[in-house]
Amino acid sequence: MIDIACIGCGFSYDDPAWIEAVVSDKVFEKITVSPYQGAGILCIQCIARRCVEAELEDVRVIITAGVLKTDSQRK
Repeated sequence: MIDIACIGCGFSYDDPAWIEAVVSDKVFEKITVSPYQGAGILCIQCIARRCVEAELEDVRVIITAGVLKTDSQRK
């Protein structure tokens, strides 16, 4: 089994509390290590922290998996 974890803090992707969040490629390029090569994942907390550090505001995020759901994702 391959251990997949956040490249920012090491939080395990297999943890039941993991929230899968997607930001645009443009945002990800600004918040991930340089040069951007499409490698690695960030947990939702590290995404938020790095957006603040990069002085990004109103970043659109899509929750795609995990225990939390937006109102539009509820069945």
